[in-house]
Amino acid sequence: MNIMRKTFAVALAIAGLTVCPPSYADDWDDPGDDPGDDPGMEGPQPGDPAYCDTYGHWWVFQDTLEPTCECEGCDHYTCVNCGDWDERNITPSLGHNYVNGVCTRCDAGAVTYTFVPAVDPTCTTPGNVAYLLGSDNKWYDPTTTNQLYWIARSALGHSYGAWTTNTPPTCTTAGQKTRSCTRAGCTASETQAIAALGHSYGAWTTNTPPTCTTAGQKTRSCTRAGCTASETQAIAALGHSYGAWTTNTPPTCTTAGEETRACIRGDVSETRPLAALGHDWTAWTVVAPATYVASGEEARDCTRCDAHETHVLPMLQRSTFSIRNSGRTFTITRSSGTAAETVHYRTVGLSAYGGQHFTGTSGSLTFDPGVTNLSVTVTEQTPSQAAYKFQTGASRYYRFEIT
Repeated sequence: MNIMRKTFAVALAIAGLTVCPPSYADDWDDPGDDPGDDPGMEGPQPGDPAYCDTYGHWWVFQDTLEPTCECEGCDHYTCVNCGDWDERNITPSLGHNYVNGVCTRCDAGAVTYTFVPAVDPTCTTPGNVAYLLGSDNKWYDPTTTNQLYWIARSALGHSYGAWTTNTPPTCTTAGQKTRSCTRAGCTASETQAIAALGHSYGAWTTNTPPTCTTAGQKTRSCTRAGCTASETQAIAALGHSYGAWTTNTPPTCTTAGEETRACIRGDVSETRPLAALGHDWTAWTVVAPATYVASGEEARDCTRCDAHETHVLPMLQRSTFSIRNSGRTFTITRSSGTAAETVHYRTVGLSAYGGQHFTGTSGSLTFDPGVTNLSVTVTEQTPSQAAYKFQTGASRYYRFEIT
């Protein structure tokens, strides 16, 4: 085909026809890849099919084919570069013009027809519509003689009716059913199995009632007519159903008691001990308070019995005391704060004189339970310079002490 295209392009060139568009004229001094470059230059050249793929066809009118009775007419164009053909301005075929059985344009003889009657399809075989079979082996419409493209009618397939039970199924055996095609003249049928029904058991009936300690038994039977199947199951023992506990011997503070309960379905009973209650003591009450010279006593009683219990309160221990001062204020601290205690204090002049260098003072302090610190302030005539002692500008002192 490529050789024919190139031969055709060369023939056109010899005939003086232009092989490429004028705008693609050869640039002899241009080494590039223009469409009009001479053969041997780079890129596709006229006469090469790749040339038209790149730059498009250059169509030239060749001739006109007139329509005939059976063929269409058209104008022929040829590509001067690759030789491809193109058909344009297509006109329909004329059709035969029969006169006395012969076409006046092509001398063709008239088609003769053979009538073929319609055949109805069956369930398994196809049929056909009525048609005319032409002498040209084509199918034609019997009313218009137009050509037909479909005459076959597909097989209908079976149209089965309802299933009919031949053998009814039972609880344990399968049955059988059949259905037949309803189309006239068709004797086709098909058969299927019917699954066994399985047993349809009724309610359970108790044969042997269960007791608290022994199992019972129950039975149920199949309800389908003619079936004698049955099944039996055990009924679990009920177990004891005890009532409320009843106290036989009430417990005391120091001795255990006993209680019993009985099964509501029989004479069975069970007994268990009740733990001793233990004493329910009142709060401790001080009978004799402890002092610094003697121990005390406290007592408590049980609310449920005549039990009585005493407890010794240890003799109070006196606290030790320390003194510290901040300026003229002296703080007395005791080592314990569990009981009330009273101490006495006084100021004693040394080189300082009471009433001249300081105001002499004395008294007592009472520490309530829980209190560990109390303070006393001494009035001075000149500034204090030392803890526990007072020093004047002439080195005079006084002392704060506990008696």
